[in-house]
Amino acid sequence: MNIKQIYSPLPLDFNCEEYKELNPSLRTLTELQLKVHYVLHGQQENLLYKVPIQELPSNFDIESYKKYNSDLCNLTEKQAIVHFCLYGKHEKRIYYKLNMPQGFCSTTYKSLNPDLSGMNDAELEKHYIQHGQHEKRKYIKE
Repeated sequence: MNIKQIYSPLPLDFNCEEYKELNPSLRTLTELQLKVHYVLHGQQENLLYKVPIQELPSNFDIESYKKYNSDLCNLTEKQAIVHFCLYGKHEKRIYYKLNMPQGFCSTTYKSLNPDLSGMNDAELEKHYIQHGQHEKRKYIKE
C-alpha cells in the first residue's frame, strides 16, 4: 500500500484530533497512524471521525437528554451528542423538553404515588409522561 492509497479514502472533513477524541483508545496514535487506522479499520467499524450534528432531531436538547438520563449527567455536550447518535436514539431515550401538564409538581406526584418514593424530580417527570398519564395517576391534590 502506498501513501496515496492511504490518504485518498479519507473524507474531506476528516480531522485527526476529533477522531482521536471520539475514539479514546486511539489517543496515543500519531496523525499518520490515525489516518491509516481510519482507512484500514475505522470505516469498516463505523467509528465516528466527527461529531454527527446533522443526525440530531430538530428538538434535541442536551440539557434534557442529560437530565432525563441520569447516567449521562457527567458527559460533556460533545459526548452527549455522540452518545445519542450511537446509543440513545436506538434505546429510545428522552432527548427533548417534556411537556408537563399545567400544575404538575413532582413533590405532589410523589406524595400521591408512594410507590415512586425513591425517584428524583427528573425521574418523576419521565415516569409521568411514560406511564403515569396513561395510568391516570393523580398529580394534583384535590
